[in-house]
Amino acid sequence: MKPIQADSKFVRNPHLRGALLTVIGAMLLTAVISHLFATWLNLREGPVIYAQAKPTSGLGNQNAKNGLILGSSLTAFGLSMERISDALNIPLISPRIGAASPSELEFAIGDTSESSITFIGVSIFDMNEGNISEWRPLIVPFGTTVRDLVKTRASWAEGKRVIWSYPMPMLRKLYPTAGRSLTVMVAIREKLRSLLKRPVESGEQNLNLATAESGTYRQKIADWDEGRVARNVARLRSSGLDAGHFQGNKFEALSRIVRRKNTILIVLPVSNPYRKAFATEFKTTEFEQSLQKIMSSQPNIRLVRLDTIPSLRSDNLFWDLVHLNEEGRVIATQALLLELKENTTP
Repeated sequence: MKPIQADSKFVRNPHLRGALLTVIGAMLLTAVISHLFATWLNLREGPVIYAQAKPTSGLGNQNAKNGLILGSSLTAFGLSMERISDALNIPLISPRIGAASPSELEFAIGDTSESSITFIGVSIFDMNEGNISEWRPLIVPFGTTVRDLVKTRASWAEGKRVIWSYPMPMLRKLYPTAGRSLTVMVAIREKLRSLLKRPVESGEQNLNLATAESGTYRQKIADWDEGRVARNVARLRSSGLDAGHFQGNKFEALSRIVRRKNTILIVLPVSNPYRKAFATEFKTTEFEQSLQKIMSSQPNIRLVRLDTIPSLRSDNLFWDLVHLNEEGRVIATQALLLELKENTTP
């Protein structure tokens, strides 16, 4: 194939040259707009935030190593690290990742093999394989993902969706908002409301995992009208929760995490509207079967079912479809500490 000469018809054709310049110009303009939006909305660039809590006494158990609290934003908002740290009298560390699941948390733990205790929170929401974190390609090695997909005999559609998420970080170098439509939409609403000095509606907040202990999430979805509930259900449905299952990559990662010594598996609750929309009898059964397999494979781990506590079923305790509000956090933390006390008292 001969190289294109300067006097070739391709170069001298004004229509082809114009079309090429138009495409390049559109790509550059889109990239500029994407970067401007990412800067204006202050979109998070790094995948992991490490939160820490120490006993308020400032002393703690001098012989104890740090404890770990693993989980998605449901764990960050649903359990108080400070209260748990005080109760156990040890410092705690929690790697926090947007839309995290055991798949991402497994590789965010770092060199903590000697931690004194490991808490890991899961739910029927974040264990759903249809809910994929945008940070997964930056954290989970591609080889691990492929091996788990093969081991769990994932469908072609599921495998393709997961694998094709890996080129996304490279694309975001040019277009930082690519593949983050829901994050951008929520961030725009929050930015506009702040500019208009209007309060942010619960359920539409841009989760700030670094300040999850602030206690500012006091709204309750019991105050929502049917329209707002329907809008929030539709947003979650668009992420692929309907097609998801519970014995795929996330299940395999959780199976590996619970091999750690002194592990406590905590099942967190979700709201009534979420259960009605997504926790069908079939999906609930599959989720329960996945938990049973985990417990059968590692009989020494402790299981705490906060999702079955009647007092945590009220929609007065959730600020969106899956996150507990401040009142719910107090009840959930108290229930966890009571369970720990009862199981350690001779």
